[in-house]
Amino acid sequence: MPRMKLEVPHTLNQDEALQRVQRMIHEAKALYASRIQALEEQWVENEGRFMLKVMGMTSEGTIVVNESVVRIESKIPLAAMVVKGQIEHGIRQQLGRLLS
Repeated sequence: MPRMKLEVPHTLNQDEALQRVQRMIHEAKALYASRIQALEEQWVENEGRFMLKVMGMTSEGTIVVNESVVRIESKIPLAAMVVKGQIEHGIRQQLGRLLS
């Protein structure tokens, strides 16, 4: 399965950035509940593992919130490769606003 890797820099302290990222995930669960078939997350300190299922396609990956950057690595289903650029752009944009 192809992979997506992206990094979004921030100037917040690590705890604040982590809280904002976790809050964003919880808000996305509620906002997109009709489209998301499953969204699970598990956190150990600043590293989270997630599983997302949308339109029958499953993606798994990690989110690491460091002192100056949020790093996301995820497996992308082949069927989603045609919109990979849009997915990356949307994530960068949303995280950029969230962490500013």
